Amino acid sequence: MTPLPHLTEAFIRQNANPESFQRGRDYYRKGAVTALEQRGRQLTAEVEGSQYAPYLIRLSFDAAGLTTASCSCPYDWGGYCKHLVAVLLAVIHAPETIEARSSLGEILAPLDRDDLQQLLLQLAERRPELTDLIETLTLPLGLPGPLGDAPPVGPRQTSVDPAPFRKQIRTILRHAESRYEYDYNEEDSFTDEILEVLAQIDPFIQAGDTANALPLLQAITEECLDEWGDLEDYAGDSDGFFDELGQAWAEALLVTELPPAERNHWLRELEKLRKKATAMNGEDGFEIAIEAARQGWDYPPLVRVLGGEITHLGARAAASPYFSDDLALIRLTILARQGRHEAYLHLAEAEGQNARYLTKLVELDRAAEAVAYALAHVGDSDTSLTLAKALRAKNELEAALQIAEHGLALEGHVRIELARWLRDTASGVGQPARALSAARIAYSASLNLGDYQAVQALAGPDWPTLKPDLLAALAASGNSYAAIDIYLHEGMVAEAIQAIEKGGLYSSQLEQVVAAATHSHPDWAIRQACKQAEAIMDAKQSNHYARAVNWLRHARLAYNASGQHTEWRAYLDTLLVLHARKSSLIPQLKTLLSGLAKE
Repeated sequence: MTPLPHLTEAFIRQNANPESFQRGRDYYRKGAVTALEQRGRQLTAEVEGSQYAPYLIRLSFDAAGLTTASCSCPYDWGGYCKHLVAVLLAVIHAPETIEARSSLGEILAPLDRDDLQQLLLQLAERRPELTDLIETLTLPLGLPGPLGDAPPVGPRQTSVDPAPFRKQIRTILRHAESRYEYDYNEEDSFTDEILEVLAQIDPFIQAGDTANALPLLQAITEECLDEWGDLEDYAGDSDGFFDELGQAWAEALLVTELPPAERNHWLRELEKLRKKATAMNGEDGFEIAIEAARQGWDYPPLVRVLGGEITHLGARAAASPYFSDDLALIRLTILARQGRHEAYLHLAEAEGQNARYLTKLVELDRAAEAVAYALAHVGDSDTSLTLAKALRAKNELEAALQIAEHGLALEGHVRIELARWLRDTASGVGQPARALSAARIAYSASLNLGDYQAVQALAGPDWPTLKPDLLAALAASGNSYAAIDIYLHEGMVAEAIQAIEKGGLYSSQLEQVVAAATHSHPDWAIRQACKQAEAIMDAKQSNHYARAVNWLRHARLAYNASGQHTEWRAYLDTLLVLHARKSSLIPQLKTLLSGLAKE
């Protein structure tokens, strides 16, 4: 059986919020994880949840650890859901429950050509919708296809009537205008509705069917400009809409090499549309489409770049327009779709699209070339992370780690993410020193409890030496919010109290600190809990009385911890008298009369 990925509870905590981790641990302890199976580098499991049918978990991993993790539940709040947490805890603590199954490769290995063909035929007979997918997947293998090396799609033989598209746009805009008349403050999403219509043109563009794509785009654009009126002031996001519309035009114009006469025709049409749009609302989204029509694929600077002649100007004869990156990405998408790999590489390099240039090299099994280029030319952590992930996907683990380490010395928006990625990947391949170094960088940049715990888990016997440095950095940062979590984790209640007083007593963490201070600093806990409760009761916030009573429970615990039983009863009696007329509060306060002795 393929060795299981290296996992720790610290890793799970770093990838799940505290509530998901706690609930996932409860699920695991109650035995909710069932049908845990491993096939090669994939794990599947079922987790019994609130629905009758269990949730399905799928995990994939490589030599460095997890690569993907998914659950069939609808959770979408960031990080791992409770079901994923439960399964990962089962993998860590109960690996003996994992049933080893043969991987699909092992199952298929003994079959000869006839057996495989028969198997595919039976599969397609049971699932007819798979026939087109099987046909598509045969093309990269050099097997016969309906169009040779091209995708199994192409231009239609008949023209599509633009009238239904025009009608859809008119209906959307008129309904939006009607809603606007009733409530001009109402937020409307009619631009999203139009974009859904625009998405109907994508299949024509991808098929290279410009004979239909361009007239349909013209119909949609004309209707938008005719009906838009004052709606853009009310709806909001017309800028983004016209940008997407312009990019759709540009891709449609470039997806095939149009004859010069046809390009000139569409250039004239676009100039008319742009003039109307500019007069109406100053939109400039058509510039990218106009430039695509002017240049086509025979633009001399572009031709030179595609042939490998690269200069500082890239694929242009002059300075870059503001939309040059978008135009380059459209061209790269088309070149990738056509399988023109060398042209893709030349254009990506010339246009400074380093992430796409490097990932394409890796995709083409030219990892060493990608690494050398990145070390010499990449100057941001964002590209480094993208390349590192691509290298890992190709099982080039050492190269991935090298690029990640290089990226940590660079500026970028994802430096913390990169440090965490390097930490987890290095730990997964059994390089604790490398992982610890990255973990310290992640902590220094985030001062996050999860990153603090990761350093602790990796430090092992060196933790007592490292811990004072981490706490000193925390104290020096002035980050009270982060400090409280870490101080409470370490049981440093006095420091947590000082941090929350410095950062503001109305922090969401106040209740956590009050609960932690119950025994060590009961008088402080009493003052804070009573203050919060009294503010709610005095303000007559009846819908928050339950929250006030919860604060008083904290006060009761602290009174009890300090042996002040009489004082608590006297304080509660005072509240009962003071708020005697609050009929919804008094019954809740009376619930606090019992339970003191038990606490």
